[in-house]
Amino acid sequence: MKNAFRFLFGALVILFSLPVFCQVDFSASQVKGCDSLSVRFTLLTGLSSPKVRWNFGNGKTSQEIDPAPVAYQKPGSYTVTVTVNDTIIRKKTGYVQVRPSPVASFQYTDSSVPGTYIFAFHSLQQPVDTALYFYQWKFPGQTLYDTTPDVVHIFDSTGLYRVFLRVTDDFGCADSSIRLVYVGESLYVPNVFTPNEDGLNDLLEIPVSGEVMYRLSIFTRYGLLVYKTESKFPS
Repeated sequence: MKNAFRFLFGALVILFSLPVFCQVDFSASQVKGCDSLSVRFTLLTGLSSPKVRWNFGNGKTSQEIDPAPVAYQKPGSYTVTVTVNDTIIRKKTGYVQVRPSPVASFQYTDSSVPGTYIFAFHSLQQPVDTALYFYQWKFPGQTLYDTTPDVVHIFDSTGLYRVFLRVTDDFGCADSSIRLVYVGESLYVPNVFTPNEDGLNDLLEIPVSGEVMYRLSIFTRYGLLVYKTESKFPS
C-alpha cells in the first residue's frame, strides 16, 4: 500500500492508494495417478511479475512463477498451496491423489479331470481395495475383459502357451505381465494297489504320453517307504 501527501488550500491531505483485488488460482496437468506421477502446475493470475511461493505438499517448494514438473513418488493425498506477494493465498486440500500402481501378477490351476485342458486363472490382490480394476486376459484365440480377477479358459490341446494379463484402474494406471503356461495330459496316479497275486490291482500303472522325467516313491499304509526310483533322462 502506498501513501501520498498533498497540501490542498493550506491543509494537509493524505491520499491512500489501495491495492486492486486480484484473484489467484492455479491448475495442474493432472491430479490423479499412480506412484511416480509427474505434475506441471500453472499459476492463474492477472498480476504482472508477482512474487510467488509454491508448496506442493510433498516436501518440495518453488519460487518460480512457472515451476518445473513436480514428482509425486509415494501414494497419498497432497495439499498444494501458492502464496502471491506474501498476502494472497490459494490452497487446495487433497488436490493431488496418488495411488499405488496395479500389479499384474497371477496364478493358475488346471483341472483334475483327465483328458481336459480347463485352467482357472486368478489375478493376485491389488494394493487398493476401494479402487475399481479392469482385467484384460489374452489367451490363444481368445481375449477376455472383466472387472473380476478370476477367469476360466479351455485350451484346445497340450502345449506351451503365452498368457497375457493387463490390469488397469479407474485412474488409468496399468501394469501387464506374460507367463508361459504348460498344458499337458492330466496325470492319474492310483493311490493304492495290492500286489498279492489275486489278479486284482496287482500292478501299479501310471499312464503318460511323450517323454517325461519322474520321481516315484511308494509307501505302505503306515507311511514306510518300500520303493523309490527316479529317471535320469526323459523316458
